[in-house]
Amino acid sequence: MKKSCFFFACSFIVFHSFAQGYGKPVAFKIIETVDSSIKKEILYINALEWLSKHFSNANKVIQIADKEAGIILARGNFSYDPPSTILTGGVEHHTVSFLIKFSMKDGKYKLELNDFLEDQLGLITIGDYEDHSLNKKNVQKEWRAAQDETQQNIHNMYVSIKEFMRQNEDW
Repeated sequence: MKKSCFFFACSFIVFHSFAQGYGKPVAFKIIETVDSSIKKEILYINALEWLSKHFSNANKVIQIADKEAGIILARGNFSYDPPSTILTGGVEHHTVSFLIKFSMKDGKYKLELNDFLEDQLGLITIGDYEDHSLNKKNVQKEWRAAQDETQQNIHNMYVSIKEFMRQNEDW
C-alpha cells in the first residue's frame, strides 16, 4: 500500500511538473495621454505612490527606478484561492507574480504588465493548459481560475493606475 501511494504521489509530481500552458502569454500594454501640464517628474512620483499604496512593501517590489529616464520596473504579486478540489480541500492559496513597468514622458505614460507566473502552474497564457496527470480535470479548473484572476487583476490595476496618474500635484 505504501509503495502504491508513493508511486501515485511521484507520478502526479512528475506529470504535473511537465505540464504547461499553450498560447500567447498574458500581457497588457497601453500608452495613456494625460493633461499636457503633468510633467514626467509628477507622473514618476504618481507611479511610485501607486506602487507604495498597492503593495505592502514598495521597496521590495521595485527593481529599477530611474527618475531621469522616467522608468520604473517592479515585480508585484497577488494571491487567489483556486476552486477547491478533492486533493486540495479548498485550503490552498496560490500566488501570481508579474512585472509592471511604467515609462513616463511629459503628458503621457506607458504601462506594461507581463510575465504573469502562477506559483504552481507556471506562465499564464491565453490558451489551454496541457496536462497529462491523473488530476487533469482539477488542474484545468485551477488554470481557468488563474487566467480569470489574472485578467481581473489587470483590469483593476489599469483602472486604478489610470485614475492615479491623472493627479497633478501642483498646489
